[in-house]
Amino acid sequence: MSPFRWLMAIGCLVLAAGCSGEPSQDAEQANVLNDTVPTTAPPVSTASPTVPDPATVVVEADGSEQAAVAAIVYATEFAGTLVYIDQPQLSQQVAEITTDAGFDVISNEVVEELAPMRAALAQLEPAAVWSVNKALSVEVDVQGDTATGQAWVLRVFSRQKAVEPQVEFVTYDIELVLDPTRGWLIDRWAFVPGPAVRLSYTSDPVTAIELDRMLEGHRLYNNRETEL
Repeated sequence: MSPFRWLMAIGCLVLAAGCSGEPSQDAEQANVLNDTVPTTAPPVSTASPTVPDPATVVVEADGSEQAAVAAIVYATEFAGTLVYIDQPQLSQQVAEITTDAGFDVISNEVVEELAPMRAALAQLEPAAVWSVNKALSVEVDVQGDTATGQAWVLRVFSRQKAVEPQVEFVTYDIELVLDPTRGWLIDRWAFVPGPAVRLSYTSDPVTAIELDRMLEGHRLYNNRETEL
């Protein structure tokens, strides 16, 4: 399964909400919010986070297992930031972490599967978009200048009047190739759902509006502690 299929699914939910701004009548099935912000509520920040310039990312080209793990973690968490990247920058950003062969496949997937979601979000009123991938654990097997690995990843997505805050656990399968000057690069990646865990009894789900209010002023950070 492509790592971007979940973004296409999110895009379908956004479309279900109605690009005219009218919420879906079947909110439970579409995970669409019907809440409205009270007139007394403080305004929600609409500033979209931006991803760090790839040129500022430190390249680890020593071929070590540690460097391969770092490449896997960076790639899986980078996938969660794609919704924030402008179309002209997508190819450049993806090229920074992929082989030539991997770039051809992955860049096509990015463009194809993000386009419907971008079009739907663009027609909604401005609001915060929360899109986060967090690698929880990684396993890697290095064999010379190639490596295979898995990453167990927690993904979160939320957007007012489009998608309720939701969490998903997936496992990425990643193949790496070592470039002498650029370090470990992604040659192929895919994911399968799970293993998933239950929320604890102390964790009560919130709506997208509540999430935005409770995290007002917060910023997203990637795995290199760089503000997004």
